[in-house]
Amino acid sequence: MDSSTPRVQMLPQSIDACEMRIYPQKWHKSIALRFELLGPPGQAFLLKHDGDVRDTVGLLTNILPYSNMIRKKARNKVQCSGDNQTAPGLLQDMAFWKYSKIGMEDWTIGDECLRASSYLNEDHAPSAARLGIKPNYGPYKPLNGWCPNLVDDWGLWIKVMFKVPQKITGIITQGHGYEKMWIEEYSMLYQTPKGAWQHVTDSDGRRMVFRGNRDNHTPMEQFFPKEVQAVAIQIQLVKDKWHQYPALRFELLGEPVGPRPPIGEEHWLARYLQALEDYKAAENAICT
Repeated sequence: MDSSTPRVQMLPQSIDACEMRIYPQKWHKSIALRFELLGPPGQAFLLKHDGDVRDTVGLLTNILPYSNMIRKKARNKVQCSGDNQTAPGLLQDMAFWKYSKIGMEDWTIGDECLRASSYLNEDHAPSAARLGIKPNYGPYKPLNGWCPNLVDDWGLWIKVMFKVPQKITGIITQGHGYEKMWIEEYSMLYQTPKGAWQHVTDSDGRRMVFRGNRDNHTPMEQFFPKEVQAVAIQIQLVKDKWHQYPALRFELLGEPVGPRPPIGEEHWLARYLQALEDYKAAENAICT
């Protein structure tokens, strides 16, 4: 929407390619583009994570914008400590943990923790607002998504209440599970542990309006300028900023409460970081 803000778009699934072409469809004043492609560096490879084998690009939807930051922190920490500790051994203390899924998609957050200003019917209740598919519901069977009742509702919000305070750093959104309906803009509020409600703001303290989806199935990530400590999160729709009818599925990102599981050399992120370092070393060898 402007000439300076980077925009991240993820493909629904990874592709193997020897050439990529970008065809402009619409533009402002004149065609101008700067871009970077995302994917495994140098080669395609599969990683094992939580018992599932998934493609690397799909695994990195949470942390791709932060991969450079993670590598920089790893290098700085090694230099400051004066030892030969590698990136995988440093991950316990770094940014990856701040961008984990909090629990909408895997039902860690129960239906009793969800509230909304209204809903269209039982098939579009707050409990249907979960990202992805419903467990044990059959292959490729997504939930419908939450849809408010526009006739009786002028507030248009959905809320998640946490049992203990959570550190929240972002959100992933989708549209309706079947129909071409989605939300185009929204804002977010959070309730502090002291009970006060505050808007998520930018670095200048201005209320942020987040860009939503462009279709009903592609997940769209939005990250906060800084993490917030919250006992509740509320997503507030912007009037008339939706396609056909407001429909939302989402997952919250943040730092999980409780002990962090150990990260070893076989962890998917550890292997990804090692691949980045190997690629960089090969690149330097070619250049010299």
